[in-house]
Amino acid sequence: MGRARLAACPETRHYCPQPGCGKSFTRQGDTQQTTILAELGTAPIAAVASRDQTYSLRIAVKHVDAQDLAVDDLDALYAWLVSGSSGFAPPVEGLDDAVFDGNLPVESSGPTCRVDYVLPEPPPSVAPSPTRGYAIDEVLRSRLLAFLFALPELATSTYFACDALSTFLEQYWASCAPTFPVLHGPTFDPYASAGLITTLVVVGMCVSVDKAAYDLGASIFGKMRPLLLLHEVSGPEVPLETFQALVILGQAGQMLFDSREHALSYSAAAHDFGVSRSMDIWYPRWYKRFETTLGNDEERWRAWVASESWSRLCYAIMLRDIQLSSIFGHLPVRALSMLIIRLRTPASDALWTAPSAEAWQKQRSPSSAPFCQVFKDVLAAPSSSSSSSPPPSHEHLNPFALSTVLHGVMSLAWDVKWRGTLRADALAPLHKTLNWRGSLQSAYGRLEREVDDALDSEALTSSERTMSLSSLDLLFVAKLDLVADLTSMLTFAGVMRIGSRNVGPDDFALASRSIRKWVSSEDAVEAAGLAATYLRRRLTVTDLEQGWTFAKGAWAPWSFYLATAMATLLCEQRWGLGKEAGAVLQSLVERRVSSVL
Repeated sequence: MGRARLAACPETRHYCPQPGCGKSFTRQGDTQQTTILAELGTAPIAAVASRDQTYSLRIAVKHVDAQDLAVDDLDALYAWLVSGSSGFAPPVEGLDDAVFDGNLPVESSGPTCRVDYVLPEPPPSVAPSPTRGYAIDEVLRSRLLAFLFALPELATSTYFACDALSTFLEQYWASCAPTFPVLHGPTFDPYASAGLITTLVVVGMCVSVDKAAYDLGASIFGKMRPLLLLHEVSGPEVPLETFQALVILGQAGQMLFDSREHALSYSAAAHDFGVSRSMDIWYPRWYKRFETTLGNDEERWRAWVASESWSRLCYAIMLRDIQLSSIFGHLPVRALSMLIIRLRTPASDALWTAPSAEAWQKQRSPSSAPFCQVFKDVLAAPSSSSSSSPPPSHEHLNPFALSTVLHGVMSLAWDVKWRGTLRADALAPLHKTLNWRGSLQSAYGRLEREVDDALDSEALTSSERTMSLSSLDLLFVAKLDLVADLTSMLTFAGVMRIGSRNVGPDDFALASRSIRKWVSSEDAVEAAGLAATYLRRRLTVTDLEQGWTFAKGAWAPWSFYLATAMATLLCEQRWGLGKEAGAVLQSLVERRVSSVL
């Protein structure tokens, strides 16, 4: 009734009440309806953008329709996953027909940075170097200080001298980049984004052995994301360099700081995931803007670098979400499963690090296999060690691609464990026809053999070795999660927070009952064996003497903690577990499980 009354009213022009402003608008002029056709029907969208600003259009569906679409997609994806047929995953209905704004720039670098503060101009003779020996000169230092204008005291800090900043930047490339390969070193331009170069320097401070440098980096770190959003994001399309900085900050906050920054990384993951979904970078149609057969090899190489960079950002966002949910107990941000990714697996390290267009052309090979197909092949691989040959549909995975598939299996394990409870109608038929635990154990065994083969290879680069070691650590956590309730174990061990939630007395009582039941099962024996095998393999005398670095695996500290807690729990050694732990675990000791360790 209200709408009918508004429609009957004559057109009225409204004027801005601000003194001196002559702007005006009419309801009919600023509420034009745009119709987007999709499989689900038509949906009117009110044009909320101003006249001089254009936003890209996305599919618009009602909330109920969106829920139905999510249910149908999840059912279809799992049905395809467990079927005996080969081929690609079923398409997501209605997504390939989305309408895009024709005014979007079709450039190899994506949207450009918007900077609303004054920066010193870079020297005209500066060009990206094929090496990583970047030195912070006075111009770059001035750009960093201008970006961090809210901290004027940094101008006189000895840690912000050119030599010190160059050292921190080099520490990022040496320690963090191999573990998180989202930046393309050969084409990296330090002048492209003040926010990105500042992010790399600050993260480099946070991996420094200098305690004062770490403290300074930690104090700056919390201000980086607001400054990036304030200065370099002006619309729904986030520039590549800015998005890289946001993703790197999210990963660093999850891994390098205290529980407060770790908790904040969860909300940062939600933001990054939402931006990536709004930009539509999860689907191949986004990457058509980078496809070109014109120009020379240099242009084609840079277009490929931009496409691969966006793809790696996609994987990095999804991997971080899986880590937060599968390892740290947060609720996942992703609405569906990792099977929704329709991209190809990441390129090999040799192709990614090719220093020039000529070297890239020499390293080029047929396109990597689609992620969904590789995921299905790994899940269907034989479990016996004698049948370790890879499926015929793809070659052995490179370390980064293997890491993405490992996270995919971890995502599947989370879906089966939690979505199977929340959405029984969708997964009940699959539970009856498939041994999920056996299939997951088989997949983990196959991936572990590939990691072992990679670590035994003499041709492995330092970046690939670091990634392989991280995968080895995650494999232990993933396999342990199949036979133990990690949340109950950590609660019983005395942690104060799990998944940004405080642990109370009721949680401890529930965990105690769960542990009492679990210690008398065969799963406890298997968990003891996993912990013992992992500790014997990864804790060497050299590692204990030299200490841990990022080059030895980003997830090693957390895996060491879980393995040590498990070994302590099962050996009745009371390392901070409380007096009750000894009495509860006495039955397990009597079964001589301690002999396994």
